[in-house]
Amino acid sequence: MKLKKIKIYLMIFIAFCILGYSSFHFYRVVDNALHYNEKLIQKKTEKVIKYVHDELIYTPYLTFTNASPDNEHKWQALYVKNGMLYKNNHPVFKKSFYKGHKLSIYFLGYIRSKSRIDFKYEMEGKYDYAQKQTLELLKFKLKNHLDTNLPDSTESYNLDINENQHNKIYYYKE
Repeated sequence: MKLKKIKIYLMIFIAFCILGYSSFHFYRVVDNALHYNEKLIQKKTEKVIKYVHDELIYTPYLTFTNASPDNEHKWQALYVKNGMLYKNNHPVFKKSFYKGHKLSIYFLGYIRSKSRIDFKYEMEGKYDYAQKQTLELLKFKLKNHLDTNLPDSTESYNLDINENQHNKIYYYKE
């Protein structure tokens, strides 16, 4: 009888060990999958950042407005619509690129430097991710209609190019 009880306890112990290992292994698999998805959103955001950087880094003129400044140049427009980055009325990346997340881009322009912009990129959805980037543009002076309307003591201004603001980044390349 005692031997039978020991066998039963041993079998219960082994069952709990197997169950514990299986649960731990399942947790690791799920945890790795979650981190994989977070890293995927991070990589997608970094691709957006690289695209914007490559588009703007050598531009001699850049402005933030809701309409093309003039007809003298072939203006390009970057903006966010429906949580996706657009260039000249065409999505830069396919809808599947965003994996159900919505992109937002905010920026801070510095009046005195005239060539520095701090961007903040956000991907919001199942996994939220945000990253900042300072862009020191090499060939231009930042120009904006806000410059003339700001008090002399103002150092910077905040803007965003999200669809609710109807702002776009207009730039051209030489």
